[in-house]
Amino acid sequence: MLNIFKKPEEYDREWDERLNEIMDNHAIRRADIYDCSFEGLPEDSAIWIWNYPYAFGMPSRPVRVDIHPSLETRKRLKKMVDDYLYDNGLSEDAKLCKAWGVRCRQS
Repeated sequence: MLNIFKKPEEYDREWDERLNEIMDNHAIRRADIYDCSFEGLPEDSAIWIWNYPYAFGMPSRPVRVDIHPSLETRKRLKKMVDDYLYDNGLSEDAKLCKAWGVRCRQS
């Protein structure tokens, strides 16, 4: 059973190092409401970015694995995703509206 309710301070050191290596060497290719993928990695690989900070940062594709990065790495990934969304004209609100199929309020 997938345990997405691990405390944020519990993490897998090996995955933490690997995710930091990915963020150091690759740009985000795509991000949606649930996950993101990185350039230079297989098309079918993705990292979970929903429900920060709990399951945020765990591998979600091709197979979801119950391993988590450190809270510092989650914060770093969140900033990277937020910057990507901002740079591409998206926001957290826009992602939610799109996912729920409702029209977003224009600012």
